[in-house]
Amino acid sequence: MNDTKLTARQLAEALGAWAPWNTAESWDNVGVLVDGASPFSRVLCTLDITPQVVHEAHSRGCGAVISHHPVIFSPLKTLEPGTAPYLLAQYGISAICAHTNLDVAPGGVSDVLAATLGLCEVSACGSYCRKGVLPHSMTARELAAHVQKALGATVRLVDAGMPVRNVGVISGAGNELWVEAKAAGCDAFVTGEMGHHHALDALQAGLTCVVSTHHATERVIVPALAQNLRVAFPGLSVLESETNTEPFVTL
Repeated sequence: MNDTKLTARQLAEALGAWAPWNTAESWDNVGVLVDGASPFSRVLCTLDITPQVVHEAHSRGCGAVISHHPVIFSPLKTLEPGTAPYLLAQYGISAICAHTNLDVAPGGVSDVLAATLGLCEVSACGSYCRKGVLPHSMTARELAAHVQKALGATVRLVDAGMPVRNVGVISGAGNELWVEAKAAGCDAFVTGEMGHHHALDALQAGLTCVVSTHHATERVIVPALAQNLRVAFPGLSVLESETNTEPFVTL
């Protein structure tokens, strides 16, 4: 029987020991974004906090939701019924969000992405980039197929036409940060978002790029986040969201 009851602030303190809150970007919004006040013994881990996720948390008896993406990011000028912040307050559910601080933390999002792709000898190579080595050399198309299978999501390929062994990864929106991978001597770059002009620049520089979706490259953190909490609080019931928050549908 679970006997651990926590407040949102206590849980945030534990998360901060792994991914210090002061390492988040100045423009970010992290920490306890909604404080439901009441202690809880069950939490739900998710990538995004949508209205559907809040309803799921409520139906599964969770007093807090822990997410990667902030539930409040831009200035909140009105509190509209049916929105995620409104529902959190209505149900008295806390929201703790670890965003860019979890991106840069050891064992954070890009580290978990690198592990998911089977990379070894993983190391940091820039502000967000992680560099790793494939078990064997691949062509660009073989790498794209490997990433697609590992993430279970569609990919797009920028093929520089060279063999790939050293791979740089950045979860979410990599965009211009491909330069971190190139500077570290990577043959390829895997990310969740990349603009047209960034792709052209990377191709010109001779860097193969495999671009999946923002959701696919970051949802991998949810099981790791849940497991970290289970280890920190053995008496806390930690659930993983079953609500898919991928906004795009492939036609």
